[in-house]
Amino acid sequence: MEREATPEEIAQMQRLVRQGMEAGAVGFSTNQNPRHMREDKKPVASRLASKEELGSLLDVLGEMNAGVVQLSGGGADSRGRISYAADLARRTGRPVLWQSISHSWSRPNHWQEMLVNTERVFKEEGLPIYAMTQAKPFQNRYTLLDAQCFDEFATWKAAMFNTVEARKKMFADPDVRKKLRAEAIEDRSPSVFPRRWDVIFVDHVKLSKNQPLEGKSVEEIAKAQGKDGLDCFLDLSLEEDLETRFVHINTQGDPKAVCEILKHPSVVIGQSDAGAHMGYDARFGYCTAFLGRWVRDYGS
Repeated sequence: MEREATPEEIAQMQRLVRQGMEAGAVGFSTNQNPRHMREDKKPVASRLASKEELGSLLDVLGEMNAGVVQLSGGGADSRGRISYAADLARRTGRPVLWQSISHSWSRPNHWQEMLVNTERVFKEEGLPIYAMTQAKPFQNRYTLLDAQCFDEFATWKAAMFNTVEARKKMFADPDVRKKLRAEAIEDRSPSVFPRRWDVIFVDHVKLSKNQPLEGKSVEEIAKAQGKDGLDCFLDLSLEEDLETRFVHINTQGDPKAVCEILKHPSVVIGQSDAGAHMGYDARFGYCTAFLGRWVRDYGS
């Protein structure tokens, strides 16, 4: 939990991987997503593994000529993840599934570039790398008492990791709001947060007088109140002791893009998250969502 593995520990883990494969495992899965942490805020242990450590464990699959490799993370950006997946496919000769290709509101056309790059590696080198994708939108539900979607912004993260009372003071401070606005809205760099108030909706309110706001976008409410989106978002939350529940789609929000991704031969459908993040999102129904929405409704 604190360091990379030693050569002796790697050898021991290689034996365990071999035992697992001999017992019927379908492959080896690892998680190096920089956003994934334990309850005590330390990185999940797999994030501390070096490239050589992971490669050594996957060498077992190559030696056995069996199993698939599944990667979460493993690169600072999509190009890095594709390159990383390709390196492991070259090393092991095994199929590599990497996570993931999805439509994102903050990079609405980036999925096309990712498809092209993944397909190029497959066609030019014959490397069996496949991107995973979600059949259900990543629909994030949260309050400002408990939210993950702002972790990539320094001021937001400082507020969310503070006490509730200190957080309220920060959210009410005009100078702090300038920083919050600059990080989440004015900065146009790619992010998990959509940076658009028209796709963020009020899902549930605490006060009965605010019930008419449910189902409306923050942008719609802000226009009616003569405010900008951030002030509307924070004012409503503060009025309700940060218990207002919001909802927005992080990924797979554009049906046309999703249909193209799902149909692509370099993509494998299936990314349910296996029960993770249940406080914010539930994707366990992706099988029926795929059949009902994308096959039946869209003919994908």
